[in-house]
Amino acid sequence: MKNCFACLLSSNWYYIIILFLILFGFTNLATANSYDSLEYNLSLANIKDLVLKVEVTLKGKFKNKLVLDLPSKWAGTSYIKQIKNIQVSPKYKLKLIKKNNEHQAIITISNFSDQLKISYEIHQKAGDPSNVHEAIIRNSLVHSPGYGVFATPYDLNKNDKIHIMINWQDMEQEWKTISSYGINSNLDLNINILELIHAIYVAGKIRMYKIDTNYHPVFLSFYGNFDIEDNKIVSDLARIINSQRKFFNDFDFSYYAISLIEGDNPRSMGGTRLSNSFTGFLPKGLPAINYYILFAHEHMHNWIGGKIRNNEDEELNYWWTEGFTDFYSRLIALRSKDIDRDIFIKELNQFLREYYLSLVNQEPNSRIKKDLWNNYDIERLPYYRGFVFAIYLNNMIKQQNRFHSLDNIMYDLFNCASEQPFSSNLFKNIAHKYIKDGVDKEISNFIDQGYVIPLGGIELPIEKTLMGRYYLGFSKDIFLKSKIIKNIDVRSSAYKAGLRNSQKIISYDIPNGIGDPNKIITIRTKDKTFQFKPEHYNKVEVYQVKQVLSKDEKQQFNEFFGIK
Repeated sequence: MKNCFACLLSSNWYYIIILFLILFGFTNLATANSYDSLEYNLSLANIKDLVLKVEVTLKGKFKNKLVLDLPSKWAGTSYIKQIKNIQVSPKYKLKLIKKNNEHQAIITISNFSDQLKISYEIHQKAGDPSNVHEAIIRNSLVHSPGYGVFATPYDLNKNDKIHIMINWQDMEQEWKTISSYGINSNLDLNINILELIHAIYVAGKIRMYKIDTNYHPVFLSFYGNFDIEDNKIVSDLARIINSQRKFFNDFDFSYYAISLIEGDNPRSMGGTRLSNSFTGFLPKGLPAINYYILFAHEHMHNWIGGKIRNNEDEELNYWWTEGFTDFYSRLIALRSKDIDRDIFIKELNQFLREYYLSLVNQEPNSRIKKDLWNNYDIERLPYYRGFVFAIYLNNMIKQQNRFHSLDNIMYDLFNCASEQPFSSNLFKNIAHKYIKDGVDKEISNFIDQGYVIPLGGIELPIEKTLMGRYYLGFSKDIFLKSKIIKNIDVRSSAYKAGLRNSQKIISYDIPNGIGDPNKIITIRTKDKTFQFKPEHYNKVEVYQVKQVLSKDEKQQFNEFFGIK
């Protein structure tokens, strides 16, 4: 009897707990917010003061609390200091917090509501940056990824489609708009939050062009001045788009946009791929090939990291996302005759030098995930490592079957992209089709652990040379800040060229910025000019493809890279 009573008591408690959980669950469901639509009005009324006003109208069912993720940061860029004068209507209690490096607005709702408005201003960042990752607010241009503009509901599933409207307001007559979703000033969309923020939004005094393809047109916008004429940029982009789409046999693009703006630093250029688009900033003073390569690189991301999407280990896969993108953006340009063999070899050798001379080329892949945005050398490592690894794998494949190449792996990745994202395991499985023993060991050694990739014996006209790492031979910081030579190393090339401590610099010329030991630096004082290669006296073995090829070597080169 005692045991039966215990069983009954235990059973009653079981049902009580179940009932509590059910009631608690229903309570949560009853009080959870639901969303019908989001409307963003982007007012340019105060654009002369470098201010964009954003008003967000949220419609749905809201009770107790609503949390909005504010524009905070993305890709190493911070936005939160640009966000000011946040207000909510009706005037519910508003609290701003920082959670896991993200900034949020918490709105306490005193009673049930089916509509809520929040407004805030986005001010131009100090220094007037031109990097397209920034939220740029000028009196003649607004240019930003969605990450820098839109506050979004924290509890809205990032993959759920929702009705979103975006309206540019108070816009001057000569202003035009372009975005990842069209060229109209009013957008009516059914997209998810990730698609909203991972997109470009532009309004301003921009120059608009259209590339007619065999399917759907591509729209371009240019702002500022470039060393290359607009029509040359348009024709280059048209060739890049056609050749890369042809490589993947993929013409499924209902809409595409490209936005380019003038950069403000002659030693820096860059870009980023976003939904249905890419954007870039182009400074003056760089070789024309640099512009072409930037366009080709960003457009190649439509597939590598785009349609062939990354899994959750994004940073660990950058050897593929960035390194293979650099490799194929140049290779397809060579095959389509947009660049010649001499330029391709120069580009290839530049990557080989950067890789073998890198101070961090033996760092494990985990270091990239840890320090990608904290260390420039680490940030660049997956680009160089992945590029060299692509050459290494192409050689492995062709040694087993000369009719196959790395292209086959890329095609297979694309063909299964709708079913699963890219991962190193997927790459390994596909590689087994073309390499008998697979590439598990190679990925473990050269990617995961960071062993240096050897290119000796590959089927290319390649040779070893001794070269020193980049080394100015004097204090770089003092040189750049005060234009004075300090702490000069008597063993350096700079010293051998005649530079000495305390010399005052009138001007200098460093091609392609600071970092390439193979480029001649020119430094001028009041009465003398000095020239030297910034190369360290301790040498490292570097592989380089021969620049001048014999007839047989040209054939070997063409077979290796699939040149017809």
